[in-house]
Amino acid sequence: MQDAKMNLPLEMRELKKLLSGLDKQLGIHSMLNLVLSSGMSTDDVLNIRLENLKYESNTILIYDKYLGRTRTVPLPARVMKLINEYQNGHDNPKIKLYEVSEPIINNRLSNLAQDRLKHPISWSGIRHTWAQMAFKRDVSLRSMQETSGASLEQLAKWSLYKKPETDIDSTADLLKEFY
Repeated sequence: MQDAKMNLPLEMRELKKLLSGLDKQLGIHSMLNLVLSSGMSTDDVLNIRLENLKYESNTILIYDKYLGRTRTVPLPARVMKLINEYQNGHDNPKIKLYEVSEPIINNRLSNLAQDRLKHPISWSGIRHTWAQMAFKRDVSLRSMQETSGASLEQLAKWSLYKKPETDIDSTADLLKEFY
């Protein structure tokens, strides 16, 4: 049976604990920062190719198979720097940024959380953390959907964290107060 706490958003102290000391593990570190800055799904993250990274504009192009179009996801320069450090040495634009599978990522995340938080966490829990931070910063549902690629059903679940909307158009720097 899956632990109910796996999909709950992390509190800020738990998030700090989870991310502390990950500098040497660039793969998981850049991946977690990417999700915490954008709310991307595992499918989106695992399908990023080097050619999708636009360092000059601090964005990533994500093909949304459900909408049949590409969306542009803004990211903080700090996260783009982490991604650049992680992909350093790979110059084939067609290769994927993260050459791992979803079960491997979930296993690494689970082990990391179990070690640092003493309870499991899932990718969904990380996305829920992003959504909670977005709502606390009054990010609009439209901006959240465009950045994360979340379905209307997912947005409805996340709206449990919602406060009244404002017209903020970017979720790129949600972790600003963390760093």
